[in-house]
Amino acid sequence: MRNPIEKKTMWDDLLEIDEFINSNNILQDE
Repeated sequence: MRNPIEKKTMWDDLLEIDEFINSNNILQDE
């Protein structure tokens, strides 16, 4: 098992990627 710190970092990365994709979608809509 991974330690909680690694897991949290992974989760934070996923959230950042998700936000990045969302902001790109907003830009493409214009």
